[in-house]
Amino acid sequence: MRVRPSVLALALANLAGSALAAWTPSSDYTFADDWWHQAIKAKSAYDLNLFGKGVKVGIVDTGINLSSSEFSGRIGKCRSVSGGVVGSACGDDNGHGSHVAGIIGAAANGRGSMGIAPKASLLIYKALDSDGGGSLVDVDKAILTAANDGARIINGSLGYTGAAWSGDKTYLQGAVNKGALLVFAAGNDGAANPDWPARHATQAWAKGQILAVGAVDENNRIASFSNRAGDTRYFYLVAPGVDIVSTYMDSNYYYMSGTSMAAPMVSGAAALLMGYWPKLSAKDTANILLDTATDLGRRGVDSVYGHGLLNVKAALAPVGQLKTAASSGSRSVPVASSTLPASLAPAISSLAAAGRLDFAGLDAYQRNFTVATTDLLAPASEPSLDHRLQTLFAQPAVAGDERFQLAYGAGADALVSGVSAGAVPFLGFQDGDALFMSNRISATLKLGLFSSRPLDAVPVNGSQPGASGLSLNYGAGAWVINAGLVTEHEQFMGASQSGVLHFGDGREMFVSATRQASLAGRWQASATATLGLVEGGRGSGLVLGYSDMPVWGFSLNLDGRDLFAPHDRLGLSLSQSLKAIGGSATLELASYDQNQNATYSTRRVDLAGGEAEYVLALDYTRPAGKLGRAGLSLEYKANAAGLAGQESAHLTLGWNRRF
Repeated sequence: MRVRPSVLALALANLAGSALAAWTPSSDYTFADDWWHQAIKAKSAYDLNLFGKGVKVGIVDTGINLSSSEFSGRIGKCRSVSGGVVGSACGDDNGHGSHVAGIIGAAANGRGSMGIAPKASLLIYKALDSDGGGSLVDVDKAILTAANDGARIINGSLGYTGAAWSGDKTYLQGAVNKGALLVFAAGNDGAANPDWPARHATQAWAKGQILAVGAVDENNRIASFSNRAGDTRYFYLVAPGVDIVSTYMDSNYYYMSGTSMAAPMVSGAAALLMGYWPKLSAKDTANILLDTATDLGRRGVDSVYGHGLLNVKAALAPVGQLKTAASSGSRSVPVASSTLPASLAPAISSLAAAGRLDFAGLDAYQRNFTVATTDLLAPASEPSLDHRLQTLFAQPAVAGDERFQLAYGAGADALVSGVSAGAVPFLGFQDGDALFMSNRISATLKLGLFSSRPLDAVPVNGSQPGASGLSLNYGAGAWVINAGLVTEHEQFMGASQSGVLHFGDGREMFVSATRQASLAGRWQASATATLGLVEGGRGSGLVLGYSDMPVWGFSLNLDGRDLFAPHDRLGLSLSQSLKAIGGSATLELASYDQNQNATYSTRRVDLAGGEAEYVLALDYTRPAGKLGRAGLSLEYKANAAGLAGQESAHLTLGWNRRF
């Protein structure tokens, strides 16, 4: 029984004669001029310095041009298989094998053509004769020999059109069991289904390690000669296979067309992946190439294009959600943006910007990717317009008597603190849905309880972020002292906790002192200083843990009433957001060596570094007759979100009417 290379009948006829279309590169030729390199986006691999170095690719064909400089020093094995006997001669007397080998691994030497994996190691098995034919016994034996010789990928640009494969499948099964990826041309009969052995891809024993490859032209249309995906669609993809230039058995370069040219494109792409991720299995490599192919034809996997067009760029990108690679798997979390409170942002963002907190994340196939932490840092979100309007027209709902009161809404924290809303930041991590309760114990002492959550809060890990706690308020004369405890859930220092920098649930103690004074005319002034201690704890993601962290902030306020109109109000304030003045965090960062072995290092982050955020604000509201109240708010932030040099400004205009 004879098999034939899967090229066009015309190409086979030309191979037997001397009428091949020769190609001579121009003096300024580069691989980027090749439409097939562009079509499969191969340049994305070369930009990452990926060339398939060291990956052994077996080629079962008509041999190779041993004198070509395109393969110099990279032919790892040179064998012939004839009559089931393995020999040691692999010279090409047909040209087809050299053409296929060039598509896979012609050198990046600035001369002639360039292969998809130009630094791959080529294992050559001459199982087809000068006419392009050979026995199934020889092909089967060559495939298994390649696997035994350590080929991680075996390219078979050949096919048999019988109703069933009459060879010995145990050879193919043996290659599969050795862990090899088998890439076969689909065939050139324009048939609805691929030829054998590509069609074996559907068999359970193939274990997902056999790919069938069809051919498309420069317009990404299925080539007229290419066998379609048919019943092998879930293991089928397409690659360029029309007018492909490559090496030949002489010193020239020639155009050839066929699924024989498409299959080595896929084999070369597989070598690029395995070269970068040496532990990547054959099955995973096949799945990545299939899953990342560019969809062609009918949406989804179809009977013509299968999964679609080979896409090297997509294959080199993460598949699925990246997760942190941690020495303790229990700490792995999805690689996603992390919101930092202004108190922590300065220290962490400066290290991240310098690349000192970069780490490796793992995709769905356990492939490592370097992640720049600076790209994942999200400052605490700016208050929404709804929040700004609520604050501007802060009129919390208050119920109760002088001894016991309840307050709900923006500004309700003033009920507990006894000073202006927001002056004690631990009581107002969110001025969103907040409920405060005050119980007067004596003329100078109040006990407060509170619970709050952000406006438009997004659940984290299935639960709602928020804060709760208690405070003790002492007020005598011009002085007001507040002390208390705060417990946060799925947030830390007011910032929602998610992503790779997860500090866990915040727990804080605080004390604040406020001095109030009545000025001449209709003005009131106050100054508040707050000192807090954030309890140390364990984190998740990259955060192993953190020590106790002292923080502090202040607020200066000037409040005037009945200035320009009866019952109007003008407020001016300058405040420093809470900032860490001590403490440290320990982060664990994963990296990988060239053999894909993980190493873990720890980095200590001094949380007291960086600049504090300062906020300058002006609020003015006044009655608007029967329409309610009108107002405006101006806010300017320096070192916004704790990031040195970052500024933000907001102007809010509003109207409020209570019904």
